[in-house]
Amino acid sequence: MSRSSKRWTAAVLAALVLSSLGRVASAVTAESVVQQYADLALAKYEDSLATARTLQGAIEALRENPSPDAMRAARAAWLAARVPYQ
Repeated sequence: MSRSSKRWTAAVLAALVLSSLGRVASAVTAESVVQQYADLALAKYEDSLATARTLQGAIEALRENPSPDAMRAARAAWLAARVPYQ
């Protein structure tokens, strides 16, 4: 491949890359950003709800049958329930 062919190929590739970057940037809209944040918030709330339900079950088990094992399980569930909030 000659030197001019290499330059032409590089120029075409650069033009393709730059034109595709413009399409990627134009794909980011306010609506897509808001949707992404909403999806993240929903996932966080779902995680919070799941760990809260697990904690509730562990506390009920501790109340019904107080024991060192039940207390350890309730403590572990409490610690796990804090994670989605951090």
